[in-house]
Amino acid sequence: MSSNVTKISKPKRDRTSENFSKRIKSLLEKSNGLIEYHADVYVLIQRKGKLWEYKSIDYKCWPLSSSAIVSILTRNELKLGADNL
Repeated sequence: MSSNVTKISKPKRDRTSENFSKRIKSLLEKSNGLIEYHADVYVLIQRKGKLWEYKSIDYKCWPLSSSAIVSILTRNELKLGADNL
C-alpha cells in the first residue's frame, strides 16, 4: 500500500558569507606563498562596502601608485621589444 506523504523540506541555508570567507583565506594563503619566489603581493578586495587588504611587505610606498605601475609596465614592454631586435 503506497502512502502519499508530502515531505516538508527545510530551505537551504545561505552559505554565501561562509564560502566567501573560505575563498579569501585560501587566496591570502596562496598570496603569502609567493613570497618564497621573491614576489611582492598586494591584494585589495571590496565586497558589500567592506574592504580587505593584504600586503606582503609593509612599505609606505606600497601599494604602488597608478603612475608607478604604468612606468614599470612601459619599461618592461620596451625591454621585451629590445630583446626581439
